Amino acid sequence: MKTKLQLKIIAVITFCLTSITMQSQVTTIASDGFNGSSSLFTISNESNSTVSYSNTNTSANSIPASTSTVAEGTHSLKFKADVDNTIKVATLITTNNIDTSLYTDVQISLRVMGVSESSNSNGIDANDLITIDISTDGGITYKARTRTVSASSATSDLTFGGGSSNFSWSFGTTGTSCVVYNPSAANTTIPVTASINSGSTTSNLTGANAKSKITLKGVPSITNLKIRIIIDTDRISEVFYIDDFKVTGILSNLPTVIKTGGSTSCTSTTAVIGISSSDIGLSYQLVKNGTPTGDIIAGTGSAIDFGTQTTGTYTVNYITAAPCIVTKPLATSQVIGSGGVNTWDGNAWSLGNPPVVNGTQELIIAGNYSSTASISGCNCNVNSGTAVMNATHAMSLTNELNVNNPGTLKFNDKSSLFQTNSVDNTGNITYNRSSPTLSGTNHYEYWASPVVGATLTSIDNADNWWSHNQANNYWTQASGSTAMDKGKGYIVRCPSTGVAQSGVFTGVPTNGDVTVTGLIADVTTAGYASVDSDTSFLLGNPYPSALDLEAFYEDNSGVVASTFYFWTHITQYVSGPTYSFGDYCTYNSVLGAGTGTGAAGADTGATVGSRYVAAGQSVFVDMAAIPTGSTVVFKNSQRVIGNNSNFYRTAATQNTASDKVWFNIKNTDGAFKQNLLAYTTLGTNGLDYIDAVTYESHPGLDLYTIADAKKLVIQARAPFVNTDVV
Repeated sequence: MKTKLQLKIIAVITFCLTSITMQSQVTTIASDGFNGSSSLFTISNESNSTVSYSNTNTSANSIPASTSTVAEGTHSLKFKADVDNTIKVATLITTNNIDTSLYTDVQISLRVMGVSESSNSNGIDANDLITIDISTDGGITYKARTRTVSASSATSDLTFGGGSSNFSWSFGTTGTSCVVYNPSAANTTIPVTASINSGSTTSNLTGANAKSKITLKGVPSITNLKIRIIIDTDRISEVFYIDDFKVTGILSNLPTVIKTGGSTSCTSTTAVIGISSSDIGLSYQLVKNGTPTGDIIAGTGSAIDFGTQTTGTYTVNYITAAPCIVTKPLATSQVIGSGGVNTWDGNAWSLGNPPVVNGTQELIIAGNYSSTASISGCNCNVNSGTAVMNATHAMSLTNELNVNNPGTLKFNDKSSLFQTNSVDNTGNITYNRSSPTLSGTNHYEYWASPVVGATLTSIDNADNWWSHNQANNYWTQASGSTAMDKGKGYIVRCPSTGVAQSGVFTGVPTNGDVTVTGLIADVTTAGYASVDSDTSFLLGNPYPSALDLEAFYEDNSGVVASTFYFWTHITQYVSGPTYSFGDYCTYNSVLGAGTGTGAAGADTGATVGSRYVAAGQSVFVDMAAIPTGSTVVFKNSQRVIGNNSNFYRTAATQNTASDKVWFNIKNTDGAFKQNLLAYTTLGTNGLDYIDAVTYESHPGLDLYTIADAKKLVIQARAPFVNTDVV
């Protein structure tokens, strides 16, 4: 249930901090300008050497002379030996893991300046170099670094060195160079310049002759990247300055390879192959049966069409910009042409194997069938017998499902029907869904129908039914005979204890776009409707598979807010119309995290909002801050295979980037509430569009932060500083 209460008692608070990198619609994942300190690295250096931060020009008798030692910001990092003829080393290691998993074309870049300080006879030579190494296991292993007296002898992912002569150059030189990350190569070297000018005095390189920017491309997209920079120099007058360190990438949910046009028939021998989206800065090339074919097409920010293709298996390579081109395949593929007809006769499949290969086979079930694993096909016809998809198994189809008399098809609890194309299904299925066992009485569960034509009598152990009325943001009494609209949620009360509610939904399985119109925008606080919580929508997953809330929000962000509220009903109902609103756990689709509710005596959120809404489930969402419409659309592209086992999750899924702090509060009566602060470049210290209002908590206990007089269960704030006061 959902309403407003005022509850204000503070009890025991615990908190935890997790730190991962920022997610933003920009290309910079992590950076360090060394502006008086290092924000990213832990730095150490050997004795008789000095690490400092410089914001001045070089001296008049240095080479280059009277030149700025800053590439960007206010300072750079300077490293020098304090004795001659002995190699001294400074080591910089990123303090925390860097999460690059959401990005493509990940690169590491660094600006470098080499100076003969107070001397015209020295400079950067073979004993002076910078190496960059990456660790893909959170800093446990790097390449085993060895070096003698020359840059080419160093073992590193990238080595930058002076070669056989003395060189100096400023940040103002325009030369750049890069290498592609190769975990199996011992060393990849970048010389300061391509033209080696030997001499006893320093060669002051200018223009494009000196490479003042070095780049390592093809860096893995992982959650636990760590980076090590090692600087070597062997003379007092041979000095390195480094600045403007960046890890960059293109923030992208990699596009999927799609098949359109022609015919949706599984036996079609031609179709149009394309990709669902593209990124500016990347290029794309079609791959047929493992061989690149056709033109390389530059990303436009929109979908790309490779034209009509013939029978074969297709994927697409994405290609980074020159120099140092990196080519990688997209994860998805499409097949044109049938993989044959695979018939289950009650004992075996006619093609000898369960149908799981690329979803290209036409499936026919002509006898009793009980799944032992997930199956995949182009389409499926259930012609006779009783077919059952068992728990956690998925039937994945590119096209339609037809259930023809006398055949029947049942999906047991936690199983899934997943479909790619928006085609019409025929015939009824039965989809079973069970709630958790309820330990108290008068519990409500939040339901939705995954089929067309079901009524609220599909749910057993029920004595009270309600729909949500947006006009007054409250409940409207329904009856068991009320038809369940696609895309809308309902709540159903179970009067008994020790039982689970079960939904037995019979009808044509929902597939393709589902549109819900006439939603009411919240205008109580201009621009911040999503954090007023005066107008909410109880959305119901309309499909017999799980729904990805991040994909749903991306498609409907102009209409709904980013936080979704899951009803858990952990607290036992007492009397009257009031339920405990601390029993809403949350998931924020922008931050990739949420808050939990807890069982009696819990120290952490036992039930946490999930990215995925299971089939048969409904959740609340508030209306968008500045609505651009009143219609939401559910799409097949928001559906996922799996993630359909629970109405609720027991652990948070964090897949986006920010510094997060969870605060927990509990009392001796077993009441519990959790609050989340997320420090992110998407937030300010005021009211933000990704903030989430609290659906207030247990009598006698509540926990929230405040921004612009609004009580928040999730608050996004500006990047963390140690003087922050909440």
